[in-house]
Amino acid sequence: MIDPIKVAEARERDEAEARAAGHRIRAADALLWFKEYAEGRPINEVLRLSVSLVAGSTPRAREALSFVSNAAEQILSTILADAIIEAERAFEDTPRRQALREMVEIGE
Repeated sequence: MIDPIKVAEARERDEAEARAAGHRIRAADALLWFKEYAEGRPINEVLRLSVSLVAGSTPRAREALSFVSNAAEQILSTILADAIIEAERAFEDTPRRQALREMVEIGE
């Protein structure tokens, strides 16, 4: 006789594994993109920096924008590095481990 609870649990596990595999594929694509387009390039050649001030036409706005742009460029470099680390972690994770984590999160 078919145990509907076991079947439902197996289905949930398989769905979670499929989601994890899809996540890993997206991570692999991201890593390939980072390798092709971002590696060794200055941040302004990888990410567009378009910062504007709300009061950009006011006196001293140009000076303020200069500092804001410099700070934004530094932050973008950190964001790109963090994105690469996150993609590496997602790619290195096995679909089964990811699926098990999802199942634990779902069950809580």
